[in-house]
Amino acid sequence: MREKGSRYEMEHRLYLTMTVLVTVILLCSLGFTLAMDIARERRALDRRITEAATYVAELRGVRKMLEAGYPDTEVTEQLEAITEFVSGIDSILIADSKGLRFYQTSRHMAGDMFVDGDEARILKGTAPYITTVDGTGGPLHCAFHGIKNEKGETEGFVMVSVAVSKITGQSRQIMLVYVAMFLAMLLLSILLTGAFFRFQRSTLLGHEPTELLSLYLRQDGVINSLAEGI
Repeated sequence: MREKGSRYEMEHRLYLTMTVLVTVILLCSLGFTLAMDIARERRALDRRITEAATYVAELRGVRKMLEAGYPDTEVTEQLEAITEFVSGIDSILIADSKGLRFYQTSRHMAGDMFVDGDEARILKGTAPYITTVDGTGGPLHCAFHGIKNEKGETEGFVMVSVAVSKITGQSRQIMLVYVAMFLAMLLLSILLTGAFFRFQRSTLLGHEPTELLSLYLRQDGVINSLAEGI
């Protein structure tokens, strides 16, 4: 009983060691891949809102709208189409250098002053940038791009934004997929480890490696004794 108990105890330790090792390897590999995927999604989102802000800022109708000093229906329809068909964009805002809004996807906000101060850098002529601002519905991840006139002077700006809650939701979905992958792979590894031990027992005719080693040493000792007697 003691030998049988020690055999199962050794097998249990080996089984536990292999399970822990596989778990650590899975956590490291999937964790690294998860971080890379989330970072890649964030870069792709930043690229989309930056490209959208650049495109809107270069529209001829947008420049004419700011020069005229009042909103343009044709430009508004064009901007609404961009917001609807470009994935990853929640809203577009266009304002002049004084902060007066000429267009925003949320129509009830049109005409209000944009006074948060996040546009100050772009109005000073800096390069386009991305930042997080506070919105009425929560934080917004925004790309700012200046609108310049024919003289190269900044006469307004474009802000293309996406809700931070949407970004968080996308990251959470990716994490759930990886958690499911981790659990599935861990279960598979546990089943394969159990199958390996069963295959080992059948191959060794029900003996453990330590038992075979003990038998070999006893037989070797007997053979050596017989050889010396002969």
